Amino acid sequence: MRRLNLLLVLTLLVGLLAAWTVPESAQQSAAALAEAAEQAAVPETAAAAPMAAKVQAPEYAGTYSAQLPAADSPGRAVTLTLAEDGSATMATDYQNGRRPVVEIGTWEANPEGTATVTLAAQGKRKYFEPLVIVFQLEGNTLTSVAYDTNLYGQEGLTLTRAEPEAAATAAGPTAAPVEAAPTEPTAVPVEAPAPEVDYAGTYTAGLPAADSPGREITLTLAEDGSATMATDYLNDQPPVVETGSWQANPDGTATVTLTGQAGEEYAEPVVIVFQLEGETLSAVEYDASLYGSEGLTFTRVEPEAAAAPAEAAGEPAPIEISPANTYLTVRPAASGSSQLLVLQLREDNSALFGTESMGDDPTVVESGTWQDNGDGTVTVVLSGTQDQQYEEPVELTFQRDGDLLQLVGSEERFGTAGLSLRLAADVARDIKASLVTLDLEAGFPLDPTFVSVQAGGPVDSSLLRQDCKGFINQYPVVTVNWTGTAPFVKAFFLSDSDTTMLVVTPDGQTLCNDDANENLLDPVIEIENPMSGEYHIWVGSYAKNQLVPGVLVLTANPELNIGTFDLGSLIRRPPLPEVKPAPAPISHTATLTETIKAQIAAAPALKAGSGPLTVDITATGDIPLFQLGLENEACNGLIAAVPDHILRWPAEGEALRIYFEGDADSTLLVVGPGGAVACSDDVEQGANINPLIALDNAPAGPYLIWVGRFNPDAPVTGQLTVTSDAAAVPAVLGPAQ
Repeated sequence: MRRLNLLLVLTLLVGLLAAWTVPESAQQSAAALAEAAEQAAVPETAAAAPMAAKVQAPEYAGTYSAQLPAADSPGRAVTLTLAEDGSATMATDYQNGRRPVVEIGTWEANPEGTATVTLAAQGKRKYFEPLVIVFQLEGNTLTSVAYDTNLYGQEGLTLTRAEPEAAATAAGPTAAPVEAAPTEPTAVPVEAPAPEVDYAGTYTAGLPAADSPGREITLTLAEDGSATMATDYLNDQPPVVETGSWQANPDGTATVTLTGQAGEEYAEPVVIVFQLEGETLSAVEYDASLYGSEGLTFTRVEPEAAAAPAEAAGEPAPIEISPANTYLTVRPAASGSSQLLVLQLREDNSALFGTESMGDDPTVVESGTWQDNGDGTVTVVLSGTQDQQYEEPVELTFQRDGDLLQLVGSEERFGTAGLSLRLAADVARDIKASLVTLDLEAGFPLDPTFVSVQAGGPVDSSLLRQDCKGFINQYPVVTVNWTGTAPFVKAFFLSDSDTTMLVVTPDGQTLCNDDANENLLDPVIEIENPMSGEYHIWVGSYAKNQLVPGVLVLTANPELNIGTFDLGSLIRRPPLPEVKPAPAPISHTATLTETIKAQIAAAPALKAGSGPLTVDITATGDIPLFQLGLENEACNGLIAAVPDHILRWPAEGEALRIYFEGDADSTLLVVGPGGAVACSDDVEQGANINPLIALDNAPAGPYLIWVGRFNPDAPVTGQLTVTSDAAAVPAVLGPAQ
């Protein structure tokens, strides 16, 4: 109300001085928030639609495609291949320049005529809970009748079968000749086998690669003549998926023609001729520049392995868990605190056993080796700690039960209760306590979303994964419940210290980062095509129990990164002390404006060349000047509803100096003829905090002067000076210590 009175006064004086407007503050819509909350509700699974006539299993085998919308990309091109051997491959291209997401699993026909597709992994990354979709086939149209609406919306998935003739167009009735490649194709002499060779199925191979640990290639030859080759470079990037066709040749070989990657056709197809002997598929004609002089040698994936029967129809096949993993438990310590016991069984058969105290005791790490005994047990031999080698190694034998390791014996070390260790990823996923829990859906409107948290804690994160750094809290600082589909989501942490980050994904992956690059010591983790589920985030510091305050940022905006994020630019306002509640509003605005007009009429005229005009003023205003929306950053402080002084300046074009010498930090607001506004805070920031307004060509007319204060609990007392002396400056008032 106080601001409104001042604005009414100034607006009423528009004919004399000028008019101004104050922008309204932006307000959030409660209806929009309610709608967002409704959209963030737990997804439901679409109810199964009525089934049509029964469809035999062979009729489902083939390749199907569909185009779906996507939140943060032009759309999704989905290709689903159901192989005769019961294996399934789904490639999703978000048409955003990134590699498609390739999911693998199994499929089987159901007694009622539907088919169940179970997608269990992306490359080597197995899902904690497989994705199950039930389809109905009518003609060439494959329609989902039971699925996760969170992934495919209420409309579900409707795919169209790729006709064998269309899939094989690029190859023609016989294999098309290969144009001259950078390296001449290599031909290997082949004895003609019997022509009745069944090539349909799924094959795998491993090859070296120049810029990655290697290449894992999966080739699927479907019964309908379509072909899919997925190449995983083992570098945490999605596989490259090539599609095309294949056909058997009269000489007993088979020609595979790859015509492009999803959504992008090759200028010239890649043609490979294969020979199948037993379960081995060997390339006999190929481009050596792509596959080397050794070529390609695949091994058929046995139908039993690709489609292990589930206990009941529609249930996903169980996923075998490698013993090479990280296992842990938390148990009471003798000191009364807690202990974190961690066992790392590494791929190279080395082992680490860590005992981490939640108090101030140092971490003890024992090293050694391990082996899988092949009978459901694992033996760990610990040879010493980081400080000393044991005279006699310590041997521990664990019984495996799925993702659980149960110690056999060793009561003298762990007591009669023994030791039971769970898979670390499962423990992390089961944690329900966290400092902050966020529900985010793809395309979340508040992008970036950020929260203030503290990095650090008592737990050495390298115990959870060898390459993780820093000490973290026992519980995650943030848990994100993610739904929907997006090309990527990025998390980074801003602070004034060197920090680290650890994220456990819904499928059990442990992701770590220390520095964004050699110049930015802040951690960044980006997850491509994030799956729905709970993401647990920890932020670490380099010293045990050192707490580092900072801001954790989550974004799906490709233009935003840790280098461009500016927290200060998100909320623009100058620092101000907390203002006490405004006194009762002045109700007689008309009387107030009449008073100001009377003051202007009676204002003294300051003559050019005359001595300075000085006025004693006590500033007691409580209206924040920044609320008037003036563009000048110097327009701040707390002012009164009426001017502290009004004068008339008669000398057109002469120098005019207005300054205030107070007993505390103060500001000036001057409204001159024609509505011209001038503000001042400090003559020299950090040296003289008295305000000065200097006008070298001051127009003649009335000048309204306000003196502002910063401390609402104390008035500012001082002397206002108006002079034509161009060299005049206020006395020095230093900033408060």
